[in-house]
Amino acid sequence: MSVYEHGDRYSQLKKKKFSNQILLDFSANINPLGYSRSVKKTLLSNIESIVHYPAPQDGELQRAIKEYYNLPSHAGILTTNGAAEAFYTLCQYLRPHRALFLAPCFSEYERAVRSVGGECAYFVLSAKDDFQPDTEKLASRLTGCDIVFIANPNNPTGGLWPQKALEYFIAQAAAQKCFVVLDESFLDFRADYEDFSAQYLLGTYDNFCIVHSMTKFFALPGLRLGFVVGTQKLVQKLSYFQQPWNVSTLAQLAGIAALGDIEYGEETRSYVHTERVYLQQELAKFSSWHVYEPTVNFLLLELRVESGLTAFSIQENLLKRGILIRNCDNYRGLDSRYFRLAVRRREENRILVQTLRNLKLK
Repeated sequence: MSVYEHGDRYSQLKKKKFSNQILLDFSANINPLGYSRSVKKTLLSNIESIVHYPAPQDGELQRAIKEYYNLPSHAGILTTNGAAEAFYTLCQYLRPHRALFLAPCFSEYERAVRSVGGECAYFVLSAKDDFQPDTEKLASRLTGCDIVFIANPNNPTGGLWPQKALEYFIAQAAAQKCFVVLDESFLDFRADYEDFSAQYLLGTYDNFCIVHSMTKFFALPGLRLGFVVGTQKLVQKLSYFQQPWNVSTLAQLAGIAALGDIEYGEETRSYVHTERVYLQQELAKFSSWHVYEPTVNFLLLELRVESGLTAFSIQENLLKRGILIRNCDNYRGLDSRYFRLAVRRREENRILVQTLRNLKLK
């Protein structure tokens, strides 16, 4: 299995010297406002707690998650060391023989399946359709698959599934005895979250679960925190495949503090929406690329063939100027024309746009 390179090379590159002596990271889709002030206060005041073992799975963090997301009382919650651990734990339990993925998508889905010896099949999304899947055609590909991974919204394309399409697909998967892993890690960035989440289907279908990352919206990638929502039976089974104390004491406390800061969440959604619109409008002024409609805190761009540019050349030229972007040529279904930009703070977004102009791009 080849090593897959993610975004966020900040830790590798921060010691290097750049012409403008700064390093702006547009490669990782993290909340541009950073973590909540209540998180910092909580961590600093609870540093002595690291001498104790973390709380068990049925603790205060699970209750905070259930309250924040207004989850039904019958839903089970399993906290994980980031969303990535959730995918690997699910595969350890389900042991899929054949998995179906939409391409492009997050690479850890495939790696989790391959880690248990499963085969992989792909439904390649088309740029002509703005990378939106034909739900009926996708459902026809379920034959012979025992697990399928769906991200809503999808990373890196930003494609959103309407709830009716999700329910239709989950029902079709149930008829094929196929389990659906639904990744809603980026939905938190939308004020209309409940209009797209499948959590209302919990209790109606038992062949799916929802995975959340708390590292993106709550800006906790270094602490690692995520969770799975599903039936109580599924959560109990999954817990057998987890390492003990998988979520640290400080990560649990940070999660509780972040979930309790409602004002922070509202401010984030408003800010990201404003900056997403700004970036989309400014980047659309360049004729060198096409900007796909963004739905959350990142944008996918496709370089036009006539520009003579590649994502690698854009990446290298920006890196020399202290700006990191996500070259998407290693995503299955994409090529050297695609790159992704995170939504950052206004001052950073302005620097990005001006730097692109300084590169003499049209």
